Amino acid sequence: MPPVEVSTAAPAVTGLSDEALLESLRAAAGERLDECLLEIAQRRLEAAIPAVMAVARIYAPEPQIAALQTLAAIGGPEAARAVTALMSTRAMTGPALLRGIVIAAALGCRLPAAVLHPFVRASDPAVRLALFQCLQGGAESVGVLQALVQDADHEVACTAARALALRGLPDGVAALVGALRRAPTQADIEAVAVIADETLMVELGKTARAHPALAPQIIDALDSLDAPRASLIATGLRRDLA
Repeated sequence: MPPVEVSTAAPAVTGLSDEALLESLRAAAGERLDECLLEIAQRRLEAAIPAVMAVARIYAPEPQIAALQTLAAIGGPEAARAVTALMSTRAMTGPALLRGIVIAAALGCRLPAAVLHPFVRASDPAVRLALFQCLQGGAESVGVLQALVQDADHEVACTAARALALRGLPDGVAALVGALRRAPTQADIEAVAVIADETLMVELGKTARAHPALAPQIIDALDSLDAPRASLIATGLRRDLA
């Protein structure tokens, strides 16, 4: 009689209980690790967050990225806190850090400026744009914004300029004026209004004439300034664009 073959293959992760899945993750490597992370992501298993964090701290960049994506799939405040902790302690390296910034932004994480500043020269504009979503509100974030307002990417520079203007800082005036002259948005108008001097008031008037659809918003912005020059420009716009 031929010997009976006994299978030593691990059971499919899809058939495991939550507790068994966590045990499998802790002992996993290679493809099995990927399978466990994928199953945890599909179940959105919040109880797995500490074990997933351990993967992000111990393994090489590819498993680290998979762990971050798992945390993003789980979502919620606990996953956000986990990603914040991983990024703030610099537990990861290389490509995983870049992916971590994008995931942190998607989860609404707020990270210290010291953590974000190294990424202001990241080659991918998507990473640089993600920094805005991760900024904390304190004065320490201004340095990051001042670096980003010099960015060669128009969207990055304008986003930084708007954020600075809303803080009352005129560092991004050139980018905002450029935006008003090219393709102005409501956000540009609101930001310019915060820091508007007479030169910027005139720019707002020119923008209203070049883009009549935005004239009502611009007139409202000028009215809010409570300045003689702004009132004069707004009156002219009402008269000429009526």
